[in-house]
Amino acid sequence: MIHRETGEHFALKVLEKAQVERVRKRHPNVANEISMERRVLSRLRHPNVIELYHAFQDYTCLYLLLEYCPGGEVWQRLQADGGGVASVGVPESLARFYARELINGLSFLHSKGIIHRDVKPENMVLMAQGRLKLIDFGSAKDTIETDLNGPEFVGTPEYMSPEASKSRETLMEGDLWALGCCLYQFFVGLSPFRAPSSYLVFLRSRRCHPRYPAVIPPLARDLISRLLRKRPEGRLGSFRHADVEARGHAAILAHPFFSAPDKGGGGGGGAAAAEAPAQVPTTTKGEEDSSSSSSSDGTLAPEVEVVLEATPREARLRELAAQCVTQAMSTTPPSTEFTGSMTSLSSAERAVVLHLLEGQGRLGEPRILRLGQLGSSSSSSSSSSSVSAGQAAKARLLGRVDWSGKEVYGLGKADQIKYARPFFFVYLGGLSGCSGAGGREGGRKGLEKAVLGINRLRPRLVVVSPALWKGEGREEGGEEEKVWEILGRISESIPVVVASSGGGGGGGGREGGGCGFWYGGMRGLVVAGEGAHEGGNEEEDWVVEELEQARYNDIRSVLVFASQPWFGGISEVEEEKKRRSSSSRSSGGVISPRLRKWALGKLHGRETGLRAVIAPLQAASLPSCVVDVAAGGKKEAPSDSDSSSDEEEEDSDGEKKEEEEEEEEEEEESIEKVQQIMVRDACIIEVYRERISYTFLTAEELAAHQAVQLAHEAPLGEED
Repeated sequence: MIHRETGEHFALKVLEKAQVERVRKRHPNVANEISMERRVLSRLRHPNVIELYHAFQDYTCLYLLLEYCPGGEVWQRLQADGGGVASVGVPESLARFYARELINGLSFLHSKGIIHRDVKPENMVLMAQGRLKLIDFGSAKDTIETDLNGPEFVGTPEYMSPEASKSRETLMEGDLWALGCCLYQFFVGLSPFRAPSSYLVFLRSRRCHPRYPAVIPPLARDLISRLLRKRPEGRLGSFRHADVEARGHAAILAHPFFSAPDKGGGGGGGAAAAEAPAQVPTTTKGEEDSSSSSSSDGTLAPEVEVVLEATPREARLRELAAQCVTQAMSTTPPSTEFTGSMTSLSSAERAVVLHLLEGQGRLGEPRILRLGQLGSSSSSSSSSSSVSAGQAAKARLLGRVDWSGKEVYGLGKADQIKYARPFFFVYLGGLSGCSGAGGREGGRKGLEKAVLGINRLRPRLVVVSPALWKGEGREEGGEEEKVWEILGRISESIPVVVASSGGGGGGGGREGGGCGFWYGGMRGLVVAGEGAHEGGNEEEDWVVEELEQARYNDIRSVLVFASQPWFGGISEVEEEKKRRSSSSRSSGGVISPRLRKWALGKLHGRETGLRAVIAPLQAASLPSCVVDVAAGGKKEAPSDSDSSSDEEEEDSDGEKKEEEEEEEEEEEESIEKVQQIMVRDACIIEVYRERISYTFLTAEELAAHQAVQLAHEAPLGEED
């Protein structure tokens, strides 16, 4: 609204009394929330807090006359081009500025005894000059005047701390947790614990194993990880932190992320590093803001620069992402200028371009993905000017995976979560039958034949076992590079998913060799190393969380592609692996009890979503086979090494977990549905709505296979 005499703009928040009364029936604290917002805003004046000018009412409505913020919500800035179609985050320069503004606002609130309890991008608005303002204090907690405080379980699930989701007392550390979530979202565009339902969000946040896509630079990642700690007193900035130097909001602002651009990160980290601070479009804080700022309460110092937009280099990366789409639609080859710009990108800058395309749902198009990866082989290889065909193929195939975020570009949940029709894909095991018959040469020829068959059959995707290049003697004498060169002959229109124990190409750093993908409603988990067999590591945490989310989200088509069989009890496998002196299906197999429970157990009345574990056989004498894991029918004993996320958890120095309560449900029904598929050479896997079928082939048979005839399946609604 505009003042008629002065022409000033104001915002008017209108609350209908009748609506408030209706809401009160299911939300009794709503009247206190309205009073809390008025009380808090009436006594607070700060550049990063929305200003309340006046509150009044008439017979039908309550009115709050507020400061007008024409810049809109920060959440809108996270969308691609501000259009709300795809959420991709903001460049690093803006993310750093928003985080600094948010910290200063929270520092002031906490110094006045106010805990916001609903910090999120939707509750941050921007002034015309670019300054950030916190709004919506209805759910705030006043530690001084406590009469209007509501329950502890309050806020938006994706930003609620573990203690808040358990209705425990929440202090200023709850806002620090939300700060970490917001900083993550500034880079990625999505919150770190997003899930289809609030319950699934709480499961993820209580486990506290966020995945950090390559678009988040290392320094930002370190800061976020210090804020997202399960124990409140362990969060950076907590006044209860064991380390005195880590206490207070000043400790957060002292983090290296705020002192200098990150020269090694993604998400604009590498891009911003090349730019001098003077090149960031800024404006100086006005005299009015300077007069209301005070260094004693941790606010910004006078004459601070306000970042209005991305640096020129960051803006250039967004232009390159848009050009990838336009160049892909063109019938002419990519321009020399575009090709030169793409090949000159660092791995961090390339991660930004790929992230922008992924956020817009364009990386599923092979030509766009190919353009986004231009030059990845040279940027990820050694300093040598010449790049072999094997090195180039390896960089291209590994560059399809965001190893830090553990997701495959172009095979994301947004586009592939729903099952549409039957499809098939190919799994390549160790090709041990070929190598056994003719040594290394036989293995290479077998792989070449398999690739010919794949290009003829045109499967929806290909999953490759690391046994192809990690088998006996294959890591020596350039054999691994030759394997990659042959794999690079697979048509670029067929997605190839691989696991690797080495650094990923073109995607930035990563935590482990595993990755996940979606296709036609099927969730695939590619587990690279032996970590899941040993327990207590990050890759196992990732697999457990995926199985937990699938279980409670009713996802019934999860396939795990392991580097070795998960379950024992098969004499041939035990003889081959010789991992344990004695093992049986009922004694735990070769994976940890914790992982076995989530893979097989029926917990809280919900069955596992795991359909099968697919692993390579590396002995030519053993045939491919399908094994029902619980053929003996013996019930699995509940594990005491893992705690379900809906139970109480502790996070001391070693992040110890409480013992799990005994499960009451029978597990046999769930166990019977899990199969272990052991593949010697290759396997064609057909995926239907209610079943999955397997066809084992040698490399020669795969090369000779002319077509895959999928069975007819009636559309949904036409079945009995």
